[in-house]
Amino acid sequence: MGAHFRLPVVEADWGQIAGYLDGLTVCAADAKGTLAYDQMDWAGQRWGLIVGSEAHGLSTRARELATQLVSIPMAAQTESLNAMVAAAVVLFEAARQARLAGG
Repeated sequence: MGAHFRLPVVEADWGQIAGYLDGLTVCAADAKGTLAYDQMDWAGQRWGLIVGSEAHGLSTRARELATQLVSIPMAAQTESLNAMVAAAVVLFEAARQARLAGG
């Protein structure tokens, strides 16, 4: 608990966000993404992650900024995950890869 007190939080519009993402591989979590989240090389490059809303998914602007759509393969008839859970799954994989790479 309290991790949000140790991380920088910035309120920004999409234009400012685009500036923060300049020079990064921008991944967006999307159920129809072309690359499974665990196949992404999270440790080998600088990246940013966009997770859309649960109700509406990615906005048009988020899709425009994304250079890679990543998905979390789901079993059977399952459609999606809660946005925070999806973000956690992707971020834990990124952290796992960074540990394996020694970073």
